Amino acid sequence: MADDLETLSDLPDGTLTIDLLLPASHHGISGPMKLHIADEIHSWLKAECLKENISFAELRKAELTVAMDTSRVKTDKKSVVCFSWNCHALIQTDEADYTASSSETHKWHNRERPQPEVAPYR
Repeated sequence: MADDLETLSDLPDGTLTIDLLLPASHHGISGPMKLHIADEIHSWLKAECLKENISFAELRKAELTVAMDTSRVKTDKKSVVCFSWNCHALIQTDEADYTASSSETHKWHNRERPQPEVAPYR
């Protein structure tokens, strides 16, 4: 999922919304985008519904909202990005709404860096 981290590291701070029923991802400023994690969570949710004998088709809403902030820890964003994520999940059925929240900080050190030009040895 390093491609997702690269994509997210280039975005401005803001809110990412993932519709887990479709799956589809949308950044509040940058708009729609394709993220591997959306497909992974969608597949996981379908498998959990099957395991728990819940009809996936009967889910009215399944959404993950992530407030992203990369400014809390100052770094050289060309090589290191420190993500602060505040996540809120919502699953709605006809009977009830289910919610969960989580906060996490993740440092990503593997950004692709341009290689310095090296003069050929003579």
